[in-house]
Amino acid sequence: MLKYQRVGALVNRQLTVKYVHLASTVWFVLSAAYILVFVLRQAGFSWLVLFSFSGHSLLLVLLLTSLYLFAMFRGVDRNQKITVEHPLTTTSAYALFYDISPFLGGCAGWFATVGLVRPSAVGPSIALGTLCATFLVWILVDPAVALAERLLPASRAHWHQRLAKAEQLRIERSRQRMQLLANVEETERKQRDEWTGPLLAHAERLAEALACVNTDPQSQQQKARQLGLLAWQTGGINCMRQLHEMALNSYRRRHGDQSAMVDFIPTWWDGIGTWRNQLLEAS
Repeated sequence: MLKYQRVGALVNRQLTVKYVHLASTVWFVLSAAYILVFVLRQAGFSWLVLFSFSGHSLLLVLLLTSLYLFAMFRGVDRNQKITVEHPLTTTSAYALFYDISPFLGGCAGWFATVGLVRPSAVGPSIALGTLCATFLVWILVDPAVALAERLLPASRAHWHQRLAKAEQLRIERSRQRMQLLANVEETERKQRDEWTGPLLAHAERLAEALACVNTDPQSQQQKARQLGLLAWQTGGINCMRQLHEMALNSYRRRHGDQSAMVDFIPTWWDGIGTWRNQLLEAS
């Protein structure tokens, strides 16, 4: 029971952190939009121009924000960091500082306006403080701290161990795939060896059907289909392919000149089991 309570508390804490980060991201986007509108208004642009310009910009901002939030809520964020390699940035205190940094910047911008006579300077100061703090923490401080953590001896040792384990796992999986492929090939080879003896007589009869197809096509086709059905019942499509190959080899040994040979076997066997005549399907 205590274990489930701890897991539930951990999940609730992670959700709270994500929602705080969502709120700070929205606050940052609104502050950036406010600064943009404020600067354009100071430059003399009318509201009509701003509205026409903001339509396309709003779509782009929503798209980028949606992608960022999707990545955050799917776990592509600091939760993927390993505690041993990042002892500071994985702590709850640092995560809280990281997430509320836009609000801290806004508060700093508001304190900077205390005592000023002009109330119109409060909004730009808060928005500018938000942008500066967010850029400072998210773009400069956080990567620098993560890099410093990576240079710690314990972090580097664990990182090298993790890479070595990943390489060993990759090699082991590759070896298992190669072993599986070798086992499949060995099984197929044994099957071909087992089928070779019983299929010799069938291959000779099938080669004879090819040689006599011009004199009695209906009878030779019926004979060939019976042989194909026997091969299918013996070992499926692989056995049929082996019989086909053996029949062609037998025909070549008998007649030598292959210029007049027409391979009717794929057509005769079309529809037997899973055998399909590729030429008929292409046409």
